[in-house]
Amino acid sequence: MRGFSLALGLVLCAISSAQDTTATIEGRVLDPSGRVIAGAIVRATNTSTGYTRSQFTSSSGGYHLSLPAAAYDILVEAPDFGRLTQKDVQLNVSQTARVDFSLTILRIKRWSR
Repeated sequence: MRGFSLALGLVLCAISSAQDTTATIEGRVLDPSGRVIAGAIVRATNTSTGYTRSQFTSSSGGYHLSLPAAAYDILVEAPDFGRLTQKDVQLNVSQTARVDFSLTILRIKRWSR
């Protein structure tokens, strides 16, 4: 019985390891002065399949995407700011890659009284 339990445990570990095919990409989106850009869209597109996943940045300018391991083009854009793409970001199984962005200001908002 003890040998069966050990064998079953090893099989379950092998199955759970074989199922992990994801990776993570995370980072922050900032303006040229280092201030966070909340609400920017971050879009990861698999360069082989076209699979796309998007997320808005948080109030701290951060994003976190779990994706199938592959190569991705990462596009970031926000209203009043430019668009920036980081091409061919390779994500390996169980890897966490950090990619930060600094967007250019395109339009300055004027406040009126």
